[in-house]
Formats: sequence, structure tokens, C-alpha cells
Amino acid sequence: MGRNAVHRQVLEAVVEAYARAYAVLPDTKFVYGETGWPSGDPFPRGHPT
Repeated sequence: MGRNAVHRQVLEAVVEAYARAYAVLPDTKFVYGETGWPSGDPFPRGHPT
């Protein structure tokens, strides 16, 4: 849906964090929510948080 746009440094930090978490908890399923629009615009009012 195009709502997972982040700055490159944020992407690298998230990937690193998931890699470290997986190393400690390999049987745990991690899920993340939407991060933002590529344009930086906010999600519409009423969007679930």
C-alpha cells in the first residue's frame, strides 16, 4: 500500500534491531505497523493507531 517509507538510516536501524532480536528469540514472530508515506504526509484522521 506504499505506507512503509522511512529514511535510510531508520531502515538500517530497524533491520539491525530485528536481526539482534532474532538471534536471541529465533522462535518469536515480530510484526511492525505502517511507518509513513514516502511524501511524509500524515495518515488520514481516524486511522487506527
